[in-house]
Amino acid sequence: MRKLLLGFLVVSFILTQAVAGHCVDKRVMLWDNVAKKQTTLADGSANQVVKTDGAGAPSWTNAYLPSGTDVVVADGGTGVSSFTAYMPICGGTTTTGTLQAVSTGTQYYPLCYNTSGSLPSFQLLPVAGGGTNKASWTQYLIPYADTTTSFSQIAIGTAGQVLKSAGAGSAPSFQNLDQGVAHKWSITVLAPNAVYTNGAVIPIGTALGALTVTRVICNTSSASYEVAGDVKYADARIGLGNATVINDFDTTSGTRDDSTIASGAVASGKFVYLQLDSAPSASMTDFTVDVYWDYD
Repeated sequence: MRKLLLGFLVVSFILTQAVAGHCVDKRVMLWDNVAKKQTTLADGSANQVVKTDGAGAPSWTNAYLPSGTDVVVADGGTGVSSFTAYMPICGGTTTTGTLQAVSTGTQYYPLCYNTSGSLPSFQLLPVAGGGTNKASWTQYLIPYADTTTSFSQIAIGTAGQVLKSAGAGSAPSFQNLDQGVAHKWSITVLAPNAVYTNGAVIPIGTALGALTVTRVICNTSSASYEVAGDVKYADARIGLGNATVINDFDTTSGTRDDSTIASGAVASGKFVYLQLDSAPSASMTDFTVDVYWDYD
């Protein structure tokens, strides 16, 4: 009988407390162990959940749900709702605690770190980093190191030119083949009177490239003997079509040295030869003709 009475009193006490205002509709009820009484947790916001701080003080906090609040970096999230496709992700400022996508860069540029406190960016790879610091090259040009930390390109030459060194401290360049080097055809005629008559042709050869005759020297076997003739070129050896005089090699006192060549240009493929204007002296044992020239 006493047990039934005690149970009735407890139920009556709980109902009395609820009616007295200690219980609030749809709130979470808590037990205050210090005051030895029940209490309730204040209303939270939509989608929040109860979270304890580990010291007996529960509270409402956000629940990260689909289409809900972005999860911050401090909670293991990114702090953003979306990123640009294929873009690298870098840490934002420590104050915002977010991740940020790097801006779209130029195609093939590598992502470079900087020390300015801003996001890294797509940049040309410098020489110090193993690159060239150039985004493109001009087709067919030749790259070279113009300084210890940069590259440049050698301007293209014309057909037939060669790349020539300009020495230490200067860039090489395309120049005419063997420019500044004198080439020479040297022709020695023995017993000329026995072999050649007036108008005879003495072959030299075919020009392998466009060239310019710069000097003609002729010497006979004695100052008492003279020789007269012309250095010429023609379209071909056979027929000597379109024969053109380059310069004469007429001697005076057995010698001739002429570097004032008026029409020394010879096109590639032309046949070059000597032609006598008169029969050589029967007493002349020999004569020589040296024809100097440069490639154009």
